[in-house]
Amino acid sequence: MEHEPRNSEPEVSFTEVLRNWFRAMTACFGLLLIMMGLYFASQLFGLGYAALTKPDQFGPVIDQWTEYFGGPEPIIDPRGELAISPRLFVFLALGGIVLVMLALTTSVITTGARIVYWMGTDLDAVKRVLGSVFGPSTVQVIKSPPENRPKPFDHPDPQAR
Repeated sequence: MEHEPRNSEPEVSFTEVLRNWFRAMTACFGLLLIMMGLYFASQLFGLGYAALTKPDQFGPVIDQWTEYFGGPEPIIDPRGELAISPRLFVFLALGGIVLVMLALTTSVITTGARIVYWMGTDLDAVKRVLGSVFGPSTVQVIKSPPENRPKPFDHPDPQAR
């Protein structure tokens, strides 16, 4: 039948659909990591704010950890030269743990952002945008191998420095 309208939708292969589905699921996983990191960051921020505004609530926590580390007697170096307050030791140890948790939270957020960026970017689209904004020479720099790319702060004329 010659006069029947042709199907205007192009054929999409199963592998292309599977690839796009995988990219979408991976991007959703990246968004989940970002939200999880933001939740942990807000919890740590709330904990830090509560510690600064209501330090009397954290006294029992420090006392319990002090008992765990050996009671109220000072911690002594084996040579007997250094004595440190156990409460100060516990306070510094808990502060170090909070810093490690902040670093982990930051790494979870940045990992999620990288995953979303990697799954959501189309290199050809980036090249087209750069070419339309900065001219075709920018696209040529992107296509060239890394050893041929101009280095930052390199001037074409060495005498002009």
